[in-house]
Amino acid sequence: MTAPPGVQVRIVSKASNPRLHRVLYRMSQADARILCSHPATSGAAHMLVWTTEWDPADEGKTWRWFTDNGKYDVLIGQLGLTKLPRYDTRTWTRDLTTYPGHPRWTMPEHDAGLPERQITDYAIEQYGRRHIERLLDGLPPLPEEAWTVDR
Repeated sequence: MTAPPGVQVRIVSKASNPRLHRVLYRMSQADARILCSHPATSGAAHMLVWTTEWDPADEGKTWRWFTDNGKYDVLIGQLGLTKLPRYDTRTWTRDLTTYPGHPRWTMPEHDAGLPERQITDYAIEQYGRRHIERLLDGLPPLPEEAWTVDR
Protein backbone atom coordinates (compact mmCIF):
# COMPACT_ATOMS: atom_id res chain seq x y z
CA MET A 1 0.00 0.00 0.00
CA THR A 2 1.36 3.41 -0.85
CA ALA A 3 0.96 6.49 1.27
CA PRO A 4 -1.81 8.93 0.36
CA PRO A 5 -0.92 12.52 -0.58
CA GLY A 6 0.65 14.52 2.21
CA VAL A 7 3.42 14.02 4.70
CA GLN A 8 3.40 13.03 8.35
CA VAL A 9 4.22 15.54 11.07
CA ARG A 10 5.72 13.69 14.01
CA ILE A 11 6.55 14.74 17.53
CA VAL A 12 10.02 13.72 18.66
CA SER A 13 10.98 13.73 22.31
CA LYS A 14 14.53 14.71 23.09
CA ALA A 15 14.52 12.63 26.29
CA SER A 16 13.25 9.28 24.98
CA ASN A 17 13.19 6.99 21.99
CA PRO A 18 9.72 5.44 21.76
CA ARG A 19 9.25 2.12 19.98
CA LEU A 20 6.81 3.74 17.54
CA HIS A 21 7.06 7.15 15.87
CA ARG A 22 4.31 9.41 17.22
CA VAL A 23 2.37 11.10 14.42
CA LEU A 24 0.33 14.22 15.15
CA TYR A 25 -0.83 15.38 11.73
CA ARG A 26 -0.91 14.77 8.03
CA MET A 27 -0.30 17.93 5.94
CA SER A 28 0.95 19.05 2.57
CA GLN A 29 4.73 19.07 2.37
CA ALA A 30 4.78 22.86 2.02
CA ASP A 31 2.65 23.33 5.16
CA ALA A 32 4.73 20.81 7.12
CA ARG A 33 7.94 22.65 6.21
CA ILE A 34 6.51 25.94 7.46
CA LEU A 35 5.19 24.42 10.69
CA CYS A 36 8.28 22.38 11.57
CA SER A 37 10.67 25.25 10.85
CA HIS A 38 8.78 27.65 13.14
CA PRO A 39 10.71 28.31 16.39
CA ALA A 40 7.62 27.61 18.51
CA THR A 41 7.61 23.94 17.45
CA SER A 42 10.96 23.15 19.01
CA GLY A 43 11.71 23.36 22.70
CA ALA A 44 13.82 21.85 25.44
CA ALA A 45 11.78 18.63 25.58
CA HIS A 46 10.48 17.99 22.06
CA MET A 47 10.28 19.14 18.46
CA LEU A 48 8.08 18.61 15.43
CA VAL A 49 9.56 16.97 12.32
CA TRP A 50 8.02 15.82 9.04
CA THR A 51 8.62 12.88 6.74
CA THR A 52 7.49 11.71 3.32
CA GLU A 53 8.57 8.14 4.06
CA TRP A 54 5.62 6.38 5.61
CA ASP A 55 3.26 3.61 4.66
CA PRO A 56 -0.28 3.21 6.05
CA ALA A 57 0.38 -0.54 6.24
CA ASP A 58 3.10 0.14 8.84
CA GLU A 59 0.69 1.70 11.35
CA GLY A 60 1.24 0.00 14.68
CA LYS A 61 4.56 -1.45 13.50
CA THR A 62 6.76 1.63 13.00
CA TRP A 63 4.38 4.53 13.71
CA ARG A 64 1.07 5.35 15.40
CA TRP A 65 -1.32 8.27 15.56
CA PHE A 66 -0.69 10.28 18.71
CA THR A 67 -3.51 12.20 20.36
CA ASP A 68 -3.37 15.85 19.34
CA ASN A 69 -3.92 18.02 22.42
CA GLY A 70 -4.39 21.15 20.30
CA LYS A 71 -1.15 22.76 21.45
CA TYR A 72 -0.27 23.96 17.96
CA ASP A 73 -3.79 24.73 16.67
CA VAL A 74 -3.45 28.49 17.19
CA LEU A 75 -0.07 28.55 15.45
CA ILE A 76 -1.40 26.44 12.56
CA GLY A 77 -4.29 28.89 12.21
CA GLN A 78 -2.04 31.96 12.38
CA LEU A 79 0.24 30.53 9.70
CA GLY A 80 -2.77 29.64 7.52
CA LEU A 81 -1.85 25.95 7.40
CA THR A 82 -4.21 23.01 6.93
CA LYS A 83 -4.24 19.63 8.64
CA LEU A 84 -5.33 16.80 6.33
CA PRO A 85 -7.61 14.05 7.66
CA ARG A 86 -5.89 11.12 9.30
CA TYR A 87 -5.56 8.05 7.14
CA ASP A 88 -6.87 4.68 8.22
CA THR A 89 -8.13 1.94 5.95
CA ARG A 90 -10.46 0.42 8.54
CA THR A 91 -14.15 1.28 8.55
CA TRP A 92 -16.92 1.09 11.12
CA THR A 93 -19.69 -1.49 10.62
CA ARG A 94 -23.06 -1.89 12.29
CA ASP A 95 -23.31 -4.92 14.61
CA LEU A 96 -26.79 -5.97 15.70
CA THR A 97 -26.11 -9.65 16.39
CA THR A 98 -23.04 -10.14 18.60
CA TYR A 99 -24.80 -8.85 21.70
CA PRO A 100 -28.57 -9.04 21.03
CA GLY A 101 -30.38 -6.04 22.43
CA HIS A 102 -27.15 -3.99 22.59
CA PRO A 103 -26.51 -2.58 19.10
CA ARG A 104 -23.06 -1.18 18.47
CA TRP A 105 -20.59 0.03 15.87
CA THR A 106 -17.40 -2.02 15.49
CA MET A 107 -14.07 -1.53 13.78
CA PRO A 108 -12.05 -4.67 13.10
CA GLU A 109 -8.67 -5.43 14.59
CA HIS A 110 -5.82 -3.85 12.66
CA ASP A 111 -3.22 -6.04 10.94
CA ALA A 112 -0.53 -4.46 13.10
CA GLY A 113 -2.17 -5.65 16.30
CA LEU A 114 -4.30 -2.62 17.08
CA PRO A 115 -7.36 -3.87 18.96
CA GLU A 116 -10.92 -4.07 17.72
CA ARG A 117 -12.97 -0.99 18.70
CA GLN A 118 -16.62 -0.96 19.73
CA ILE A 119 -18.99 1.91 20.48
CA THR A 120 -22.49 1.10 21.69
CA ASP A 121 -25.58 3.06 20.79
CA TYR A 122 -26.06 3.52 24.53
CA ALA A 123 -22.65 5.22 24.85
CA ILE A 124 -23.40 7.48 21.88
CA GLU A 125 -26.74 8.45 23.40
CA GLN A 126 -25.39 8.98 26.93
CA TYR A 127 -22.14 10.81 26.17
CA GLY A 128 -22.94 12.64 22.94
CA ARG A 129 -21.08 13.26 19.72
CA ARG A 130 -18.43 15.66 21.01
CA HIS A 131 -17.26 13.33 23.77
CA ILE A 132 -17.29 10.21 21.57
CA GLU A 133 -15.35 11.96 18.80
CA ARG A 134 -12.64 12.95 21.31
CA LEU A 135 -12.42 9.31 22.45
CA LEU A 136 -12.01 8.20 18.86
CA ASP A 137 -9.25 10.69 18.03
CA GLY A 138 -6.90 9.03 15.57
CA LEU A 139 -9.51 6.60 14.25
CA PRO A 140 -11.71 7.05 11.21
CA PRO A 141 -14.90 8.90 12.16
CA LEU A 142 -18.12 7.06 12.82
CA PRO A 143 -20.55 7.17 9.90
CA GLU A 144 -23.08 9.99 10.07
CA GLU A 145 -25.75 7.34 10.55
CA ALA A 146 -24.32 6.55 14.01
CA TRP A 147 -25.45 9.93 15.30
CA THR A 148 -28.99 9.69 13.94
CA VAL A 149 -29.90 6.01 14.46
CA ASP A 150 -33.24 5.45 16.22
CA ARG A 151 -32.71 4.65 19.86
